[in-house]
Amino acid sequence: MGDFNYRDINWSTLTADSTGQDFLKLTLDCYLEQHVQQPTRLNNILDLVLTNELQLKDNVKIVSPLDNCDHNVLMWEIECTPSTVLNNKSYLCFNQADYNGMCNFVRNRLSSFDYNEM
Repeated sequence: MGDFNYRDINWSTLTADSTGQDFLKLTLDCYLEQHVQQPTRLNNILDLVLTNELQLKDNVKIVSPLDNCDHNVLMWEIECTPSTVLNNKSYLCFNQADYNGMCNFVRNRLSSFDYNEM
């Protein structure tokens, strides 16, 4: 959400002048959806709500400005569902290793090794 000041972008037809063309192309390349459909300052849509995955529960509501601000206030709700990400990565617990057993294993292997073959 933000005040982007690209007043010449037409969000209905997805066209823009040379100033807003790069921003519009970036928005489309990132598969972002613009949710503000009515002017937020005079006859321009300057305040944008861009999403890619978030689901808005209702359309964006535009209400009158606060105090002496010249921008309207935007209000919306999003649907948030908490999810747990499972981490299947294995971690070694070196502090629980059997170091004496490993030393004995290596010592036994090396004692039966014939160094003359090297």
